[in-house]
Formats: sequence, C-alpha cells, structure tokens
Amino acid sequence: MSLYADGLDNPRNIYVASNGDVFVSEANTEVTGLKKIGADIIGVSKSQHLGKSANKILLFKDANGDGELSSLSAPALASAIAALPNVAATGDTPVTQLLLETGLVTSLGEARRAIAQGGVYLNNVKVEDDTVTVGPHALAGWHAILRRGKKTLAGIKIVESL
Repeated sequence: MSLYADGLDNPRNIYVASNGDVFVSEANTEVTGLKKIGADIIGVSKSQHLGKSANKILLFKDANGDGELSSLSAPALASAIAALPNVAATGDTPVTQLLLETGLVTSLGEARRAIAQGGVYLNNVKVEDDTVTVGPHALAGWHAILRRGKKTLAGIKIVESL
C-alpha cells in the first residue's frame, strides 16, 4: 500500500470524473474583523479552520487509466472521505439505508426511487438494485464513496460491528 495524497489543507469536497480523475476542493472559512474577534471569544476559532483560505481545487490523475477508485490508496480515501458527510457501517448495510444515514435522501422510499431512476453510484459504479450492500464493494482501507446524482457525495467507513 502506498500513500496517494497527504498534506491537504482542509479538504472539503471530492468529485470523481468519468475518466477516474479525482478532484478535491480545499477551503477554509474566512473570518475577519469583528466576526474573528467573536469567534475567538466563543472559542470556535480553535475548533474550525478559520483564517486565510486555500480556495483551490486539486486534481489527482488516474495513473493507470482504469477509471476506477480502486487505484486510490487508503490514506487518500480516508482524507477525502473525512471532508464529506460520512458514516460508519457494517458490510451488510444496504445502500438504501446508507443513503438515508448520510443525508443524501430523506426516506427509504426516496432512496429506492433514486436507485430505480439510475441516480445512485457506489464507488463510481451505478447501483441498479436496492438490495445491494456496501461490503462487497469496499475500497482500500475499507472505505466506500456513495454518490447521488452528479455531485452529491458521502463517505462510508466499513467496520466489523457498530
């Protein structure tokens, strides 16, 4: 296993292009003046990345050209998923439940409709059955990326038990 990316400056979003290239946006909350003083007083400046923002998008090329997320290392996936809404789940958790738990949908019915309409992807592969579970699709480090539509992403950390 090798490190794919490190030293990222507050990664926020990840997007996987159809050719397998991975885009990661970096951004901080920029607070100045009275708002910065207020943040310091109430203590949120220590828990948030305040200050000058990186405000950039990084491109990680699909080195082997296979278009698969499987070529990403476990540290790269962990770093990217940490910047997304994410949940821990066991391998037998259905994708419908994960859509709900990550907030990508508001009900199991909406999850089933999204799958039936062809708008749900697990690790950049279209989910065509609402009974699919996440475990068999795990990537490096037991991670998975769930996508609804073109840009709405969530991370999954697959664990043995909750």
